[in-house]
Amino acid sequence: MLNRPFSASIAIVDPTTQQVFAVCTEKPDDPAFEEAHQAAYRAMDKARGGALFKEVELSHKRGEFPAVNVGVSFGHGPQQPHNLDVGKHGDMLDSLLQNEGVVRLANFASASFRVWSPALYAQYHSKTESLYERMPHLKRNFKRSVFAAAAFNFGPRVCTYPHRDCMNLPYGWCAVQALGSSNPTKGRHLVLEQLKVAIEFPAGSLILIPSATLIHANTPVGPGETRLSFTQYTPGTLFRYVDNGFRVEHVFKQQDPRGYAKMVEEKAGRWEGGLKLWKTVDEILQGVQEHSGKQG
Repeated sequence: MLNRPFSASIAIVDPTTQQVFAVCTEKPDDPAFEEAHQAAYRAMDKARGGALFKEVELSHKRGEFPAVNVGVSFGHGPQQPHNLDVGKHGDMLDSLLQNEGVVRLANFASASFRVWSPALYAQYHSKTESLYERMPHLKRNFKRSVFAAAAFNFGPRVCTYPHRDCMNLPYGWCAVQALGSSNPTKGRHLVLEQLKVAIEFPAGSLILIPSATLIHANTPVGPGETRLSFTQYTPGTLFRYVDNGFRVEHVFKQQDPRGYAKMVEEKAGRWEGGLKLWKTVDEILQGVQEHSGKQG
């Protein structure tokens, strides 16, 4: 394993195509952002202390720590997109989703996604906005975040097993933000198994990765230290539902056999088409410069 700290943003680049497929983003050099990080941490820590978690929320494929997902999803029973059933955690999650610190973290993650992968972000934005327009009863987690769902990993010492998030869009990105207090040089590293790299992951930092494709985990924190995490993502099933004309596949097949056959034929090239949305560092910098010029 190669330990890689980041005191500035680090783009992880495909050596063949030079495309950025993941990025480690340093937290802004802004005292207000650090205050937001601490406010989010305190809110999550307080929520954990007052919650009664079910066994499935305490022990799962990501690890042995309390975790709750909230937002819009699709699959495993319902025949259309729906807000996740959060059981008795409704009031707790509403409070967290309205917490100014959590909102600031969520907005920063979405804005960073837009900067580092503008074409992929545009696809997320287009698909989800059309979904919300078609199904206005769906409740967004955050007004200014492009992601449809989120996971609160309450810790207080989150250590995840190596895993993929297979429900996410294969070429899509999810946003992982660490919270708490620990020495990032001695623990809490993000491990990307296929790349054989371990990245120092200080509290308040953000990492954007294709979580359905890359096996990822994090190392333990030291004695007396804490680590919580906040993750945003969009299930790939939502994209397929929109692409199928806002319907499940068997209904699509019944209502439009020709359209369905075309969709099946196009599936073979969906992965390659998705990869083309990733940009090179030069393309990203050019886009930032053009945007800055328009703003000026």
